[in-house]
Amino acid sequence: MILVTKRIKPVPIEKFSEEELINGLEQGDGKIITLIYKRNIAVIRNMVNQYSNIILEAEDVIQEGLTRTIMNIRDKKFKGASSIHTYLYSICKNICLKECQKSKIFYPATASTDLIDEKQEDYYDLLQSVLIIKEQMEQKCIEIIDLRFSLHPVLTPEMDLSNQGTAVMMPFEEIARKLDILPDNARQRFKRCLEKLIEAVKQDKQIEDFF
Repeated sequence: MILVTKRIKPVPIEKFSEEELINGLEQGDGKIITLIYKRNIAVIRNMVNQYSNIILEAEDVIQEGLTRTIMNIRDKKFKGASSIHTYLYSICKNICLKECQKSKIFYPATASTDLIDEKQEDYYDLLQSVLIIKEQMEQKCIEIIDLRFSLHPVLTPEMDLSNQGTAVMMPFEEIARKLDILPDNARQRFKRCLEKLIEAVKQDKQIEDFF
């Protein structure tokens, strides 16, 4: 199990290239491991929380996921078909699915029961990168964006995402009722949060690789 040193002074992960992150993991660089942990813990916790009927701690899942990721990099099993963040997410998702299979219990309605192929398609890699960025926003923005787009954190490459653009978005009146605010306030909050997300996506170095 990888022990993350949380006392290390944080450094913006954007300063490191994908190659530097991979090399850092391969060498067991504590600074790189901590950065990747902090970059991904929110989205991993959100995913783990969907499996409410099994006993799993997000911190344990990501620690095991990091351990497996490092081992796979050292064994040359990681081929670079996806970003290291998506690769780690896939491994953590597999850990949860294997636990479900072992426990023989109910799966979340939107979760695939098939283990994820570690070779991700480009559209999934891009979508997951956007979701990771979204999960790093303030909670109010995460909440209203998820409600508006009916987003679910558990996504797999096997899901049919081709019709996502035609999905019916939740009306602001309903969002307002759920958040106990006025519809106009819901509309304005969503607009501000969406603009922040778009700006964050534009500045993300990982996203640039898709264009």
